[in-house]
Amino acid sequence: MLTAFRSVSLNVPHFFLVSAPRGYRIQLDFRDEFKIEPSPDCKYDYVEFRDGPFGYSPLIGRFCGPNHPPMMESSSRFMWVHFASDDSIEYKGFRIVYDFYKPGDVGKIRENNYGLLTPLYSSES
Repeated sequence: MLTAFRSVSLNVPHFFLVSAPRGYRIQLDFRDEFKIEPSPDCKYDYVEFRDGPFGYSPLIGRFCGPNHPPMMESSSRFMWVHFASDDSIEYKGFRIVYDFYKPGDVGKIRENNYGLLTPLYSSES
C-alpha cells in the first residue's frame, strides 16, 4: 500500500502511485508541517497530484511554499504523486496521510486504516 524509502536526494524526482482496492477512492491530506521552497508557479521544488495512475492523468494541483494544500480526493482508485526538488535550497518537507473510502463515505477517516507518505525531512526550515 505504501512506497517507503529512507532518504531523499536533492535534484532527484520521486514518484508514488497510491492505489486503493477496487470500489474505493482515495482521500489524501497533509499533517504537521508543509514547507517546500516557494517560487512562482512552483517551478523549483513542488509536490504534484494527478487524478489517475499516470503522469498525464488530470492535474489536481501543484503545491509549494509554507501553506498546507487542501484535502484532496480522487475520482477513481488511483492517485499519482510527484515530488520534485532542485539541487539548491532544501526545506523541511511535508507529511501526507491517505485513506481509502467508498463513494458516499467522504470525511469518515478511519484512524487505523491509513497510509503515510513522507518524502522529505531535513534539518533546514
